Amino acid sequence: RLLRAAVEENADTMADRVRRYTGDDSSAADIRIEPLEHLPFEDGTYDAAIVHNTEGLLTSLDADVRQHALREWLRVLRVGGRLIVLDPGKPTGIRGLFAGGGREGASASGGTTSSLQTAGFTSVRVLGDREGYRFVEGFRPR
Repeated sequence: RLLRAAVEENADTMADRVRRYTGDDSSAADIRIEPLEHLPFEDGTYDAAIVHNTEGLLTSLDADVRQHALREWLRVLRVGGRLIVLDPGKPTGIRGLFAGGGREGASASGGTTSSLQTAGFTSVRVLGDREGYRFVEGFRPR
């Protein structure tokens, strides 16, 4: 099972967009808006969780709130489960030509990496930077 989460101010807008994409097929996605600090799922429910953090809000949260949220994601992952965080990456294409490095996510990814390690994730690493996203992963320890 896969849990996909968005850490964004406009969570309602993102949820509406996903609902439009899935249409009447309710089996395609279970769309819920839940507080970061208390996920309503059983321990070990998910094999993987993907956190969309391209606005950088995860790293901008108060340290205690951020760590509590990360521990919640750790809790709902099965042993050996994977968390993937999509941070803002190096701009590409036309945006990259004119951006002047404005959306570069190196500091956000560094903050994400250390936050995952502090929360108890293991084997934390940056997978790569592609198409304007930087992919950071960590695993729930055995």
